[in-house]
Amino acid sequence: MQIFKAKRDYKTFLDICLYLSPAILIIFVVSYVRQQPMLEALYASLCTIGLCLGLISIFYFTTRYTVDDSYLHYRSGFIFGKVEIAKIHKIELYKTLYVGMRPATSKNGIIIYYNKYDEIYISPEDNEEFAAALSIINPSIEVINPKSKKG
Repeated sequence: MQIFKAKRDYKTFLDICLYLSPAILIIFVVSYVRQQPMLEALYASLCTIGLCLGLISIFYFTTRYTVDDSYLHYRSGFIFGKVEIAKIHKIELYKTLYVGMRPATSKNGIIIYYNKYDEIYISPEDNEEFAAALSIINPSIEVINPKSKKG
């Protein structure tokens, strides 16, 4: 069994925090408009910030992938599962998937296509090493690597 750590991109972490800022501001403004004391509005905002940062940190620091003889296992916070390696038919390296199943912590990872229409986005530290580990188990996987093209 091989364990692969997730690539951790601090920009992704900061982007998520940036997207939370308007939500925190809205909570503060709504609390203030509802005539709650300023201190209570501040407490509500700080509790929300703490909860959100705690959840983000759980996902950020627990994401990992393992490959055994027949399955790719993924875990990212409370999201976990497995993909049968024999069902994987294509892998795209150095891509980013913005919607769908995304147990990843950075951009420029791997999109794995399996079954007929399923896909998952992951972000191991070394995309090519991860693809090689899967290709050893299932040599029929089509690996698309834009960095290996000459042009």
